[in-house]
Amino acid sequence: LKSKLPILAKPHIGSGGKNIRLFKNHNNLKKFVEKNKEKYLFEEYFVGTNHGVFNLIKDKKIIFNFFDTEQRYKNPFTVSSTINYCNIPEIYKKKILKEISFLIKELNLKDGIFHIQIKYNKIKKKFLILEPFRRIPGDKYLKFVRLSTGYPVEENILRLFLNEKQIENKIKDQPNFILRKILMAPKNGKFKFLKINRTLSKKIVDKNIFIRKNEIVKDFYNQRLGIIFFKFRNKTEMIKISKNIDNYIKIKLN
Repeated sequence: LKSKLPILAKPHIGSGGKNIRLFKNHNNLKKFVEKNKEKYLFEEYFVGTNHGVFNLIKDKKIIFNFFDTEQRYKNPFTVSSTINYCNIPEIYKKKILKEISFLIKELNLKDGIFHIQIKYNKIKKKFLILEPFRRIPGDKYLKFVRLSTGYPVEENILRLFLNEKQIENKIKDQPNFILRKILMAPKNGKFKFLKINRTLSKKIVDKNIFIRKNEIVKDFYNQRLGIIFFKFRNKTEMIKISKNIDNYIKIKLN
């Protein structure tokens, strides 16, 4: 906590970026620590792009990996959309996988999932592992992986737990260009309707809306209203749309 950099305070219990706080003023941080030092973890804030690295491991070796790029909406600490393109140079992807392999061996992890969230700073050419965990990522992430790569990820996870032989489906040489959008409201209120740009709506390949008309959004900062998958013709189109995705999708509230 002696660092001059901004500090993140993360609760010991929670998920989805809930109750994470960023302190740029160290006097405010000191007051917060005095009251909450047994309930929070503290770390220096690392500036960079956000990415997920999904891995399947067998016999302490990575047998499948998948890199993504995450985006944020109102809550800077929770994922609101993801694309299956990652601009981290291959040399650093190899370094990241090497670090993950080291963790797998050091922790003596059994066969199964090992999902990592990282930040990458392209100017400093450094990366930071934020959170490693063994649970299945939420918000239909496995479908996102399967739609992107063609890899039968769900079935192979079950086969790992059942100690059965993996399905050796070849990953697509040319991946599908998939954007996973997690719908989140801009504020609290009564949900009225969802409006998607006409051109973008033609690119929907899967849609699941959780909220109903007139239902109340009570926690817009964290509440998921639905998940939509879009498929694009090429990487350029996907990246262009992803940068302004919240201008193409409008959630109307009363």
